[in-house]
Amino acid sequence: MYHRLAQHQIGAVTEFLVRRLESVDTHRWVAELNAVAAAPNRVPKDQAHRDVLGPLTHDPARTDSPLHAAVRALLVARWLWSDPLLDPGRVLGPTLAARFERVSQEHPHSDSLHLLNEAEKYRNWVHPQTCAEEG
Repeated sequence: MYHRLAQHQIGAVTEFLVRRLESVDTHRWVAELNAVAAAPNRVPKDQAHRDVLGPLTHDPARTDSPLHAAVRALLVARWLWSDPLLDPGRVLGPTLAARFERVSQEHPHSDSLHLLNEAEKYRNWVHPQTCAEEG
């Protein structure tokens, strides 16, 4: 799926992640999401994340279930957040938090607490290379 996402096959990767959410525990699913979302992208680096987030999130050719739409939105946000050139200030953190919360709402059989903890992690993200001791 990593390679498919690198080829911008967002729909196929989303389908896979929705199926996996139904078949594996939430901890493993989040780990798989993170591994897949580490794929490189071909988004022009002169575009800001806010300019590409919406178009990549929405596929006008599809009418997805709420769960499918939530997973796709999370996947795209996590993928763009992984690219330090598209989101150098890591401002997508609150967006990621909201999208983890949405997946927890749309998939009641998941471990909602784990998804909400992931949301909180991104809401309060501080880049490891940025700390108070740096001058």
